[in-house]
Amino acid sequence: MCAERVAWASRLADHRGMNTSRYAVGWTETSALFRECLAVAADDLHVSPLRYYEHLGREENAGGELCGTLVIANLRWLRETLRRFGPGALAFIAFHEVGHVADCSNGRDDWEREMIADWQAGRLLGLLGQDIAPAFTWLLTEADCGSRCTTHPPATTRMGVVKEGYYRGVVQRLGW
Repeated sequence: MCAERVAWASRLADHRGMNTSRYAVGWTETSALFRECLAVAADDLHVSPLRYYEHLGREENAGGELCGTLVIANLRWLRETLRRFGPGALAFIAFHEVGHVADCSNGRDDWEREMIADWQAGRLLGLLGQDIAPAFTWLLTEADCGSRCTTHPPATTRMGVVKEGYYRGVVQRLGW
């Protein structure tokens, strides 16, 4: 399961005395972890079947087809993200992209759609008992283009939405 793999990767890094912001991982481990997290999110959000395509092209990101069945990601970019930010950030990205796939709302702008996917990703992190800090670090470092972006809100706005979703996930996990 994704949550166990994320926790395992973190414990392994700690055991090896690695700086937890630097993970030495291979292509296979990166792909397997991302696929597991996609499967967990697809199951929770009732996306079936979920198709996943990974590539080594120039496009350095991941994307989920709105109200569809497809997630596409650059394996080099995922590996570098995992190396720099750890398994929690990779889980956040997987959960976020499946949030796009599950989003079948109409009439929303790009920023609203991003925040829906962020909320779902935060909720899944909370539901699985994962640390929210890697997601915040990744958002602030890699996903913040301030107010000049037309497709994504500023990181601080996104972090607020992730936190709301996270708290909802914790409440679900604890059965309150």
